[in-house]
Amino acid sequence: MYAWQEEALKTWYSDEGKRGIVEAATGTGKTRLAFACMRKYFEDYIDGIVCIVVPRQPLFDQWQEELHDHFSNIPENNYCYNGNGHTDSINRATQIIITTQQAMVLKEDSRYGCTLLKKTVPIRSRCFDSV
Repeated sequence: MYAWQEEALKTWYSDEGKRGIVEAATGTGKTRLAFACMRKYFEDYIDGIVCIVVPRQPLFDQWQEELHDHFSNIPENNYCYNGNGHTDSINRATQIIITTQQAMVLKEDSRYGCTLLKKTVPIRSRCFDSV
């Protein structure tokens, strides 16, 4: 990884909540950084759940393909696809969620909360009960 990616990974993995936004030009390594973050996260939280939110179909397809290439150890039934014509359900095996922005925010949710992620709360609790 480039030095900026190493620094970003260190910052992301601080006690601040393991979340963030990376702003960088096309082709500079944002996806590689995301994979490094995910690998580190899954090392520490083997039953954790990662959610990837994309704005449009091309990125949905790209993430779907690249995740399978980089995380070939995660079985297909541990993925949950929402948006882009998919309406998978989250289950106890779910480790990776790929969703579109449109699928994340439902207009009937007056506070624009994330219905999809709210469904992960009972599942996510299994990750942090023993931490």
